[in-house]
Amino acid sequence: MTIDKCREVLDRYEREIPDAVKRLRRQHDPALEHLLTMIPKMRTMLDEIGATGNQYAAVNVERTEKFMRWLGFMQGVLYSEGLFTVLEMRDHNRPTISLGQDWVTRMTSEDDEP
Repeated sequence: MTIDKCREVLDRYEREIPDAVKRLRRQHDPALEHLLTMIPKMRTMLDEIGATGNQYAAVNVERTEKFMRWLGFMQGVLYSEGLFTVLEMRDHNRPTISLGQDWVTRMTSEDDEP
């Protein structure tokens, strides 16, 4: 996962966890509240990883591994609380692919040909 993709996943969870707590009608959920306290710390880790300008630099391996452990923990809690399935979270982590309008136009015109 790239740093940008990691930030995207954190943004999503930061938005959806409070909504899930309301949807589940829970007054107090320590596990989910703990996840929300982890997000700012995880953002700091990403800032430290990206500080070198090379998100894959060997110097960042330790921080990257820590971030991934934390993300794994977070997703484990989200699964155990029933907020997301494993398949949904797999899709959260996948790269975002932009096919672009040109590709869509070509595919549409090819479909029209006999």
